[in-house]
Parts: sequence; structure tokens; C-alpha cells
Amino acid sequence: MQGKNGYEPLGSVNEWGYGTTWAGGKYQVGNIFKLGQAGKQVKMKRLFRPNRLGYNPSGELLTQNLNGARAMYGTGYGGGTGGHGVVYQLRENPNKPDAWSMHVLYSFSGTDGDGPYEGLAMDGAGNLYGTTSMGGTEPAYAGTVFKLTPDQSGKWRQTLLYSFTGGADGTSPRGTLALDSAGNLYGTAISGGVFGWGVVFQIVP
Repeated sequence: MQGKNGYEPLGSVNEWGYGTTWAGGKYQVGNIFKLGQAGKQVKMKRLFRPNRLGYNPSGELLTQNLNGARAMYGTGYGGGTGGHGVVYQLRENPNKPDAWSMHVLYSFSGTDGDGPYEGLAMDGAGNLYGTTSMGGTEPAYAGTVFKLTPDQSGKWRQTLLYSFTGGADGTSPRGTLALDSAGNLYGTAISGGVFGWGVVFQIVP
């Protein structure tokens, strides 16, 4: 990929052919792209800016069909009103395929999470689940597991499900969470644990 289209694609391309790059783009803070036909240039779909909209996106974009309109959800590692990263939604214009508008659903403040690095999971009720690589309870600041719940007005409420201590429970969760039918969440953290080399964890509602 050329720098103007983005570089350092850290997440997978989703089922609709969309992906993210950590850096590059017009403002050099990341981009969202759609893969074109073989041999054709990658198309730029969203330019991040180093401001409240968030920047440095990574992780696979989660897809959802909303009454015939398409939506995607992702995270930005930095930026937002709190400066600690964001969760955002992309909505497709039903009259213009591949034309998307961006909406920040939540901005982290640090104590509720910092540096969301991975993609999101969604349950049957439309709630979003994810992790932040840092933030949470100080002084550990070792990462969090969170839930975002939509209300009828279109706003999203954040619930801190778990704040890592940096000890036996792990430090800096990474990877998209897995969700089972009972509402249990499963994930990994890259360090910490009994031996210091990371953990596999379960969050029980």
C-alpha cells in the first residue's frame, strides 16, 4: 500500500472487503479502505484526523445490517474528546453505495479505558464488547474489558466490565473478544499471569 492510501494494516479485512491501516492516509494517522478488483488501486473510504474523531484504527471492522442499511464498527487507539481513544460507527448512505458517514459512539477518558487496539464483538441485542490495551484502575493501568449499550435516543452508555490489575489476571488485553450464548466473554492478554507470559481469560456476567 502507498502511504497516501495508508500503511501498517494490522487487522483482517472484513466480509465486505473493508479494512483499516494504523498509519498513513492524508493526515498520516490511519485510514479505512476497501479492496478493489485485482490489479486496481485500493480505494480510500475514510480519512482519520488527529482530533476528537480518533486516529490509529486497528482491528477488523465489525459488520451489521440495520434495516437494509449497512453499518460497521471499529476502534481508534487515540484521540476522542478524552484523548484516550474511541469506538466509532460507519453508516452507509442507502442511496450511495460505499459512501459512509462516521460517528463516534464513545470516547475513553483513561479510568474507563485507554488505547482500544482491537475489533469489537456484538451480542443479539446489539450491545458492543471490546478491550482497551491500557487504562482502568490506577496504578496498574493494565487495560479493561468494556460494554457499550445503545439507548432509544441513539446514545451509547459504557459499562466497565473488568479492570486488569497487571498481576495474575494479565496485562494489556489483545485480540477480539469471543462471546458465547450464555453471555460469557473470552479473550487474551499479552503479558502478566502466573508466569508473566500472558493469559487466556473469561469474563462471566
